[in-house]
Amino acid sequence: MVEILRQKDYNEKSLRQGGCSLRYWKTIISFLLSICVCVCALPGMTVTADAAGMTYQWITAREAVDGSDFTENPELAGVINDILDGNANVFYDAGFTKMVNTELGSSRVRNNGVSMYVGPVTEGETNVGTSCWIYANGVYYTLFGECTASGIAGSNSRKLDLKTTANRNFTYENFVAWGVRPEPGALIRTQCGHSLIVLDYNEEGITILDGNGDGKGLVAIREMAWNYQCFRAKYIIQPSQEHFDSLYGVAVTA
Repeated sequence: MVEILRQKDYNEKSLRQGGCSLRYWKTIISFLLSICVCVCALPGMTVTADAAGMTYQWITAREAVDGSDFTENPELAGVINDILDGNANVFYDAGFTKMVNTELGSSRVRNNGVSMYVGPVTEGETNVGTSCWIYANGVYYTLFGECTASGIAGSNSRKLDLKTTANRNFTYENFVAWGVRPEPGALIRTQCGHSLIVLDYNEEGITILDGNGDGKGLVAIREMAWNYQCFRAKYIIQPSQEHFDSLYGVAVTA
């Protein structure tokens, strides 16, 4: 069937003479391709294409991923696992008594106007918000003990402001030039107003952890090729090398 469609000299009339129209064969091929996509996606993983046809993979099943997938540092992997289990230090109340369960695959960090809190934090620090903003800051706080919800780096973190930089696209070359750390934890605020945590990146693509990436509060890991150009960086916050080493020692990426 496929060989017939690949012939340059075929025509619709000849196909109809065989009892089936060209439209029929196109429908069959589309159906088979859709099956291939479904088979390639493992349980808890969803392949999505955006309007431009660029694809990326959502990972939402907790059992499908482990902290050691992103680092060989056991202490860091353990904290990442705690975060994926839902312990990102995001709370429903300013007294930090009722933690929000933000387990991978949950949908509790919606942009619905209901404020959540990260902490506990030092008095005067901004630690309240919703959606991707509060989730990314909760993850960063859990990893490094500092709240950056106001977009201001703490004393043990460093901020790279890119809002006046011409080329702010997510590319491997830019990440290297910006000094994005190879181990998990960099918090990036994008030009379009999304907050995310970098888990891993290499020449092939980037893996991020974010909340509300689907607009419905979903906590997910996303694997994307660099040609997925929906993101442009506004600023990047990372721990200083000294602070990272004091918490985790020397990091080794997976």
